Amino acid sequence: MLPGGARMTQAQTVLSIRGAEHRYRADHAALAGADLDLRAGHITALLGPSGSGKSTLLQIPLPPEARRVGMVFQDYALFPHMTALANVAFGLSGADKKAHALAQLEVAELGHRAKAYPHELSGGEQQRVALARALAPHPAVVLLDEPFSGLDRRLRGELRERTVDTLRAARTTAL
Repeated sequence: MLPGGARMTQAQTVLSIRGAEHRYRADHAALAGADLDLRAGHITALLGPSGSGKSTLLQIPLPPEARRVGMVFQDYALFPHMTALANVAFGLSGADKKAHALAQLEVAELGHRAKAYPHELSGGEQQRVALARALAPHPAVVLLDEPFSGLDRRLRGELRERTVDTLRAARTTAL
């Protein structure tokens, strides 16, 4: 459900960006006239060479407080002083937030690692915790910024498939 009770349909645009521009320096445009439409329930890939503005586009659509967007970064951005469960529960509200976070860890097949800290988890487990945290608040869109690049080739392929399966099962729009 979207704010106001609107329902998503497969053809509905969840995120539309027109003419996005961003400069880090006056003489260097990180983005110049980028357009993008994400459709509800679709998984879309954004391809381009290093430095072409892919990460910038993911980070600038809306201010964080206005987003219904989950993000999974290349380095997973887990809080090192929090357990896997606390990382997934971070930002959730309500009396059942820990139960909801644990359910997300179970979906990621990590319920048994709920008390582990990030440094105690493998790279693949960290990636799955980050995905569980991104999906826990039921975002309209999940943005994944090269979440598999730090993993070895075998694990990268396995986790890519598992992530796609998880996103499809949650009917989440992803870029």
